[in-house]
Amino acid sequence: MTHFALLTAAAALAAKPPRPGDWSFGWAAVASIAAVALAIIVCLWTITKYFSAQRERNSNSPWQLFIDLCKAHKLSRRERRLLQRLAGQHPLDQPAMLFVEPSWFSADKIGPNCGCHFDELFRLRNRLFPAH
Repeated sequence: MTHFALLTAAAALAAKPPRPGDWSFGWAAVASIAAVALAIIVCLWTITKYFSAQRERNSNSPWQLFIDLCKAHKLSRRERRLLQRLAGQHPLDQPAMLFVEPSWFSADKIGPNCGCHFDELFRLRNRLFPAH
């Protein structure tokens, strides 16, 4: 056996087994444990509230709906930017109205910022509204 093993065995034999009254666990230790537990609970509650508020904000966002509709229609990045520009020209509370009303794609509603992309907007309108 090594010296370390011998010392460990000797220390274990010399130690007295604890008796029921030997454990002293005062109120200060209980208060410390309770404070740590409370801090953990408050942190978890705060994180949960933050993420639920973030989810709520994203689900009620007009622009998030616009992005979701762009993804649902599988629009390219260029088409998305073009629609964002078109939505930005008009004071739309809901930019998703571009997916509901084809009149936003008419020549009189397309402003000077998107005028040079009229052909692309016309193709996009025919893609989004095939019956019109």
